[in-house]
Amino acid sequence: MAAFYFVSLLWMELIYRAYALDSFLDRGLLFVALFSLGLAFALTLISSIFKTRKANRTAGLICFAALTVWMLAETVYATIFRTVLVVESVKMAGQAIGSFWREMFRGIWSCLPQLLLIALPFVLLLLASGKPHKHVKDMESKGFIPSGLKGKEILAIVCAFVVSIGIGEAATFLPSGGLMSIRDIYRRSFDPTLTVRNFGMLTTLRLDLTQTFLGLEEAPVTAMADIPQPVVIPEPVVTQEPAPENSDDTSPETSEGETSPEPVAEPEPIVYEDNVMDIDFASLAETETNSTLKKIHTYFASREATKQNEYTGMFEGYNLIFMTAEGFWKYAVDETHTPTLYKMANEGFVFNNFYCPLGTHSTCDGEFAVTTGLLPSNQYTAFFETIGDDMYFCMGNQLRDLGYPTTAYHAHYREYYRRDETHPNLGYDYYGIGQHGINIPMNWPESDRETMEFIWPKQQENMENSPWHLYFMTISGHLYYTWGGNYQCKKHQEEVQDMNMCDEAEAYVACQMELDQACEYLIEKLDETGQLENTLFVIAGDHYPYGMEESTWNEFAGHEMDQTFELPQSTLIIWSASMEEPIVVDKACCSIDILPTISNLMGLEYDSRLLMGRDILSDCPGVAVFYNKSFVTDYGKYNVKTNEFIANEGVEIPEGYVKSMYDYVSGLFTATDWILKNDYYGKLGLKHDITPGKNSYYN
Repeated sequence: MAAFYFVSLLWMELIYRAYALDSFLDRGLLFVALFSLGLAFALTLISSIFKTRKANRTAGLICFAALTVWMLAETVYATIFRTVLVVESVKMAGQAIGSFWREMFRGIWSCLPQLLLIALPFVLLLLASGKPHKHVKDMESKGFIPSGLKGKEILAIVCAFVVSIGIGEAATFLPSGGLMSIRDIYRRSFDPTLTVRNFGMLTTLRLDLTQTFLGLEEAPVTAMADIPQPVVIPEPVVTQEPAPENSDDTSPETSEGETSPEPVAEPEPIVYEDNVMDIDFASLAETETNSTLKKIHTYFASREATKQNEYTGMFEGYNLIFMTAEGFWKYAVDETHTPTLYKMANEGFVFNNFYCPLGTHSTCDGEFAVTTGLLPSNQYTAFFETIGDDMYFCMGNQLRDLGYPTTAYHAHYREYYRRDETHPNLGYDYYGIGQHGINIPMNWPESDRETMEFIWPKQQENMENSPWHLYFMTISGHLYYTWGGNYQCKKHQEEVQDMNMCDEAEAYVACQMELDQACEYLIEKLDETGQLENTLFVIAGDHYPYGMEESTWNEFAGHEMDQTFELPQSTLIIWSASMEEPIVVDKACCSIDILPTISNLMGLEYDSRLLMGRDILSDCPGVAVFYNKSFVTDYGKYNVKTNEFIANEGVEIPEGYVKSMYDYVSGLFTATDWILKNDYYGKLGLKHDITPGKNSYYN
């Protein structure tokens, strides 16, 4: 029986690996085989320890069925979301199935051949476990055929299980080269996309359950808090030849009657203050008796703050319209079809190296990063962890404390992804679709433009107490991008026919036109009320459009796209009509940098050491952090999947830099976990003297 289980488990793993991963023949196969062998012995034990054949058959079928169902679910999930399903995400399964059942059935249909192949071993086991012949029952009842294993046989299976798992565990300690060791991947830094590649899907499930209940293995702590400046190899400089040594021309005259101009005194450089608050982390660490808090205080004491700069307070006192845009990607910005987005993206701050990564929990992770300046976790849904915590630095709380009316909207069910709990905690009066809430037609997906038209009268009430802050999680850009299943795509189908691209590409731009028209509507209304010049727009995506075919990505790019670094590169919009000319920024940045950047632009008091993102406009070096610990800096790119750093052309890499950067990035994830798990802002006494936001309803 152990042989059947082993071959079956390996079969399912290989089918998934060939279908869902971009690597097949690598060292991961050895670990997959080794851990599959251990699991096969475990299944054999479960299906052999009972006294009756029926009980053993039932136990074996139930356990193998559960594993098969998980493998089937993972295959469908990978088809739709391009990532790995974790146990934490199952909590949201009911909502997802209720809202996105069309996407689920499309995903099943797309990978149906793979699903049938994965289900094949269970079908064979089911057929083999059918009702036994009468003479088999008679021999079993007389003791000629044992119905269960004896003590020595059970002991042998237990020993085989322990040895196979023990060898696998021991192998994870072996040197593996690169920045991230096998041990880091296995137990110190749970990232399901990496564990699946290196150990297989069912081992990833085991690790997921283990870390959920027992936590991660403590990794070596490093105090790398600063980002080194890049050392750029200079271009050759052409200089003028020196004057002859015997030249007796000492006159300041340069030609007849002309003298050199008097030197102009250089202006004194402006000395900018750090963006910090009055928090002495070193003193807190010295007096703290709790070992965890002492470690947290020490870490933040070592972090270098970002400085204020020429843009500090540039939009102080402005209204703020802040949007996390569903599926928003740089290719949604089109001068012809989305002219308002194009105008804002090119006439405000222009970020040429902005990245919007995809998280394990999809939109929930993307919105969390944009609104909190912290990094999502693969271990739990980070946004849910904020419920009840003090989220001091979020825009809703910061601006509400200054007297801004702060409202948040989402044109879908108000409780979806528990936004009715998270968003009031961010400082917003929150409105979603529901009884007495946003009342627009329930087409799928719903319309961003219609939402703006509905909420504008309510927003005008807030304008009486200007300035004000509006936050909006959009919906119109949701997958899939088809003429039949996406109402917003169909609505604008005729307007994108001139693109001469595949249907999916045209449909994607078509549904993003609804966001463009929502922004156009807001700009028109603000202009009518005389508040346009005093309003700041910030728009960023939650993730790239993962629901597309790879061929469509490539068609947009005009070449085969690098899915590690090119695919998440996107557009960040920070724009106000008051800006006279665009400001171009080339440094690497990402979603977690948005919150501190807005805080600085609006002249808010905040502590840059307590956010994982950095003010993009400060003088600190740029770094874009991906949620699997890959990163982009001014030096180059680190790909955690291949465990290699690719240096930029013309840049000299200082000794130890890559390891230091990896430690820095790892520290950001650990620090976020510390903040969320310990309500750290609250423990620091960072409290706003305001009435909390609420889950609101229209009268």
